[in-house]
Amino acid sequence: MTKTAYSPRPLTPEDESYRDVMMLFTNHPMQPKYWFEDFGDCWSCSCGQINRGEVCSNCGLERELLRKLFILHKPGDPYHADSEGGFTGNDAEADAAFAECGEKTADRGGSADTSAVGRDTSEDIPQDSRREDGSNNSSDIHEDEEAADLLRRRRRTRRIMIVLIILLLLLGGSLAFFYYYALPNHQQRTALRTSAARDVLSHSLPAGLAPLEDIRFDAFVRAGDAEYNSKNYEQALEYYQKALDLYADTDVQQKVLTTKFGYVTANMNKDSQDQDEHFEEYLNELHKKRYPGIQEIYRRYFSWKAVILVNNDLEDESSDVETLSRSEPIYFHSTLSGGPPDDAVALYYEIIWPDGTSDRNNVPSSRGAGETVTTRCDYTFPATPQEGRLIFKLFNSDTHQMLGTDSVWLN
Repeated sequence: MTKTAYSPRPLTPEDESYRDVMMLFTNHPMQPKYWFEDFGDCWSCSCGQINRGEVCSNCGLERELLRKLFILHKPGDPYHADSEGGFTGNDAEADAAFAECGEKTADRGGSADTSAVGRDTSEDIPQDSRREDGSNNSSDIHEDEEAADLLRRRRRTRRIMIVLIILLLLLGGSLAFFYYYALPNHQQRTALRTSAARDVLSHSLPAGLAPLEDIRFDAFVRAGDAEYNSKNYEQALEYYQKALDLYADTDVQQKVLTTKFGYVTANMNKDSQDQDEHFEEYLNELHKKRYPGIQEIYRRYFSWKAVILVNNDLEDESSDVETLSRSEPIYFHSTLSGGPPDDAVALYYEIIWPDGTSDRNNVPSSRGAGETVTTRCDYTFPATPQEGRLIFKLFNSDTHQMLGTDSVWLN
């Protein structure tokens, strides 16, 4: 046998099928440089490598894939190089080797019938589809073009779907923000509104709806509850009073007392000049109704107090001295303050002499806030009174609570 060398035939733009082959390789990472030819036990890859087996040892392309892609090449007219080192086998043997390998194969994306690769398909296709040189355009070429076009459409559809998903996510975020933040605030504002339009439409309301007065009553109560929870007690009382003007509801009346107690508790530690006229009004009302917890606040706020001055003048209620003579009359001027409105208190006083002895006496009559009690003390007993400090104390006869005290040194 004579062993001959084979030089792959280059694929050049001058070839009639060059454009069609390149189009089929559009989405393939490898571009062909030589014609693929199959000789049965060996085959020439489009990269120029001579191989045995089913995969090119140089570029990794599959034999069956190249057989499909190069169906444009006329199987009965393989290229033979000239005598300068090229392959010189006869045409009949090459054609027989090429046809011997035609069979059904599966491409990388799925199965396809490629039996036409191993035989001349010129008899199976119309005459007008054949090329001038006797070869024909197989339907596989069109299938590959359609596959490439389908792949491009899928990629475009995938990009469109991604954009739509992003838009849906943005829309969902906007709806969530509106539902959880904007909508509750809007509903709260509209729930607190009771406009005159309801009065205008009240005559045309269907019979199945609740009466307009009930709707307004519920709206006022809910508004009062909202203000009470926000510790806006005066605004809450206004809404509760509007509800009571519609219906004398006992639950709302209890809410009024609770709101007034909250107002008194919030303002009890303020100075008297910072408290408005409602403070004592609510305090007295709750005390008369014996509201739980108000007694201690009432006692602390309306406790009696006394400012005591000492001098030797019956008419002088402004001077306070530190020392007096034992032979002079001694006057203690006690001015009362505090106490419940329009109330009076029974008093008694205690005197502790310089020698340690003491006297206790009642004030002749009850006194009210702003009144002054003047008490005279004469140190005439014993016959020779000693020097020392004279102490005066004023008490509430009902509670025995000391309202004030003062002292003077006797010489």
